Amino acid sequence: MVEQFAQDFIKQLPLGYACHKLIRNAGGNAMDSIFLDANSAFEEITGLKVESLIGKKVSELFPNIQADRFDLPAFYKEITLSDVTKKITRYSKTSHRWFNISTFFPQKEYFVTIIQDITEERTALNDLAAQKNELENAHEDVEFIFNSTQDAMFLAEYKHGEIYYIKINKSHQKLSRFRDSDVKGKTPV
Repeated sequence: MVEQFAQDFIKQLPLGYACHKLIRNAGGNAMDSIFLDANSAFEEITGLKVESLIGKKVSELFPNIQADRFDLPAFYKEITLSDVTKKITRYSKTSHRWFNISTFFPQKEYFVTIIQDITEERTALNDLAAQKNELENAHEDVEFIFNSTQDAMFLAEYKHGEIYYIKINKSHQKLSRFRDSDVKGKTPV
């Protein structure tokens, strides 16, 4: 009952799941792995049919993995030396997508990968960083213009029926002999 529940859960998991068996070279170092099982989300993420994965080497199915600067032997070495879940984030140049990959060993010589496509999240973060940069640049431009004019200027906000200073420019400070900090948050009257 529990085993069937676990299998059903894995098959329905919205994250890509694959089970692998390590392949070691003559020196005993892990160099590749063979797919033993995968779920439909793994198929969706990789674009490879589960039936075509089973029994195949990772290096056969992803021949361009080195082009993505993903050192497969180093990855296998790293995960085999650790007893804890290993988590990495990788960008695939071939698929133009970002992935979170977690690996763990349920038993010796076998490991599981859980893959999540995080391209949308990474794109959104990059867009937010670009917008932040644009806002900072715009703020610097406005600040320069605000303080470069010979006219006395101030910024204020209207709140609770009153006008409160936010900021005064350098010309205003020179004419009024008030510093920006003297008037900030106060009313003009």
